[in-house]
Amino acid sequence: ASASDPDGDDVLIKYTWLINGVEQPGNTSTFNSDLDKYDMISLMATPFDGREEGVSSVTSEVIVYNTEPTAPEVELTPTFPVEGEDDLLCAIRQRGEDIDPNDLISYNFTWTYLEEGSSWSSTYNGPLSSTYFPGDTVPAAEISAWETWQCKATSFDGEEEGGFDVSENVEVQVRCDPTDGPKLYSLG
Repeated sequence: ASASDPDGDDVLIKYTWLINGVEQPGNTSTFNSDLDKYDMISLMATPFDGREEGVSSVTSEVIVYNTEPTAPEVELTPTFPVEGEDDLLCAIRQRGEDIDPNDLISYNFTWTYLEEGSSWSSTYNGPLSSTYFPGDTVPAAEISAWETWQCKATSFDGEEEGGFDVSENVEVQVRCDPTDGPKLYSLG
């Protein structure tokens, strides 16, 4: 902001920040404080020539909107799952972040699989369980040998989905049954 004085005096500008209509301490042209989403911010600038204040000017209020969370980093474990034995876990290795101080981040999981011999992946809509987050685990009973699985986790702050990460593929291994192994026969 700038101002001039009819007497030729130097003019200083006093800045007053308002959050939700409440004056904030400080007298700077830049605002540096924590804000919550949906806060209403405005700035009042008042000229001062060292003796008296001039007429203040107030900006229109600006709304601080929700900021969507960043993507998590995921890993599908185990690396070599065995049919009928291992659950598939879409593990969050690095959580998504949200600069909105009161937002709690959850995750939405999407599972896809490719059956042996197929060139099209399918979205899995069967039963899921929870290891750390709702829907982060496919039970062992739902996977079959030679299927290729992948998971996607999307950050969610209660209002908006944010970034997402997709895991590397894992291929389900055949379960070895020790009773089906080679037979040794004694001759003689």
